[in-house]
Amino acid sequence: MRTRLVALLLAVVLGVGGGAAAALFGDDGGGDGGATSYADPLGLGIPKIDLDCTGEPVLVVGFGDNAAALRNEVVNTPHEDLRYLETSRSCATRWTPSSTDDTFDWVVYRSGDATDLCLDRLRKPIHRRDNVTFLVDGIDERAMCLCEVPATEAPVLQKRTPAAIAPRNEVWIGELQDMLITIDAELRPDAEVRLTGRNRVRGKYGEVMAARISAAQQESRLPETGILDAATWNRITATGCRLYDYR
Repeated sequence: MRTRLVALLLAVVLGVGGGAAAALFGDDGGGDGGATSYADPLGLGIPKIDLDCTGEPVLVVGFGDNAAALRNEVVNTPHEDLRYLETSRSCATRWTPSSTDDTFDWVVYRSGDATDLCLDRLRKPIHRRDNVTFLVDGIDERAMCLCEVPATEAPVLQKRTPAAIAPRNEVWIGELQDMLITIDAELRPDAEVRLTGRNRVRGKYGEVMAARISAAQQESRLPETGILDAATWNRITATGCRLYDYR
């Protein structure tokens, strides 16, 4: 026993087998010195729990091919119940944002209720580059979070106001722009007022967005104010959410 402890201490001093040594000593990264009861092959200080295709949602916090790529996300997302998984041993769903077709070996995630996860994605700056995905085999779309939250949670937006350019609203507006671009491409390609990837200013509510919202209000027989209120959010998402297939 004494020989084994000496060998382990020597390994730590020499910087050898950091992850294995941490696991043997029961260091879970929290500094409490208690014995770990979970697998942690990358030494991230959080459990590795692979996920089957259960249909449940997860918030994808980070991804990569090695521990270094994931550790930064773990450190920068404290006080959240994070896990990680090996993609080759988990559900074959959409783990990465729509902006990339790359695949990765590892994913850091958090489980929970779809509405809560999406509200965190939409509201919290730390999650602005994250995505919510559902554990469905073969799905190639991330969740459209506007379809998972009540319209009453969305900000009221009007051009030339602080809310129209506030960083706290950028993800909300960006998601809405993505939805409107999809609506216009699939349902109203010949409309005079359309939103495209070229004429939008991502995450900002300016003249182009106000004109597009006025058009949506006219088509929905709502007052044409150009102000994005809960009723307008609700009408747009009622139309747009039917165009997504991620569950």
